[in-house]
Amino acid sequence: FDYIAALEFGAYPHFVIFVRMPETSTHVLHSRGLHGVPKHRLQSFITRIKQMKEPSVGRVLAAGPMKQRGLQATTKVLYTGIFFDTTVKLQIEQVFKKNARADSLLRNVCNFHVTTMFLPKKEYVQSVGLGAEVSVEITGFYAHREVQILTVGSIGNGFEAKVGNEVPHITISTQNVQPGIANHALKHCTPTAINPPVVVNGVIGAFMRGSGDIVTDIKALPNEWDVLPRGGRRSSRGSRSPSSSGRGREPSASRRSSSSGSGRRSREVRQGSGRSPHRREGAARRGGDDSRINAWAAARRDAQRSNREGDSGGMPSKQS
Repeated sequence: FDYIAALEFGAYPHFVIFVRMPETSTHVLHSRGLHGVPKHRLQSFITRIKQMKEPSVGRVLAAGPMKQRGLQATTKVLYTGIFFDTTVKLQIEQVFKKNARADSLLRNVCNFHVTTMFLPKKEYVQSVGLGAEVSVEITGFYAHREVQILTVGSIGNGFEAKVGNEVPHITISTQNVQPGIANHALKHCTPTAINPPVVVNGVIGAFMRGSGDIVTDIKALPNEWDVLPRGGRRSSRGSRSPSSSGRGREPSASRRSSSSGSGRRSREVRQGSGRSPHRREGAARRGGDDSRINAWAAARRDAQRSNREGDSGGMPSKQS
């Protein structure tokens, strides 16, 4: 996605060629593999590649970037931002149409706002100043067939210091992509300046997860807004976080016994052949099923061994 976004929004004179791996036999791929990937996982990869159908720039943009694993929700506030009333929204729409010379917006018109922090922490929500009125300076625009954007310059009352977005902006509309693609577009595009800049007024608010409510008063936040429901937050590795009270649930006796059993089994594997079951199975099946593949794998191992010896100056390793 990052390469496609750079090409599409950065106006580089390059072409994109999508290439599919021709080999789809799990037996061949499993025999060639050096990392012990099991056959059922290889089959899953092949199935997903087939489900992609014909890849294209548009499909990659619509799918969006990979999820940020380190990003975690800690409250029921999805994001904080500067929101506008109906009159100001109409003014913002006219500013874009006039400067971009656009007769209409794209298919999905957004809820005009300036995001100040996505997935904010409790301390940020409490200190951001919900309900405060601030001025927003619109300094430029960017028009693309997939996204339309207004860029933002200074924000009144010194509020710029509290804005976490790399490039503050107002997403106007999108065609086939998510509104968040505007952040990636602004990394590569060159917006057109609006002279003189247009100043509008907005109110700092909190956009709530689930309900979609915009809260502009810290006292009006729902009960337990700073506590996520069970399963609402996951760590970067996908495991569940402790309960909302801050203490992890004590595992039951059956869970303790099963976990200890799995620990014994993993120790037995390590103390045995030193290989995981998938690697042992792969090594066994590489014995004589396909002489051509086995010869290829042996030649590759010999080449890697000779390269290692060449890098070490021909000196034997400590194990030898």
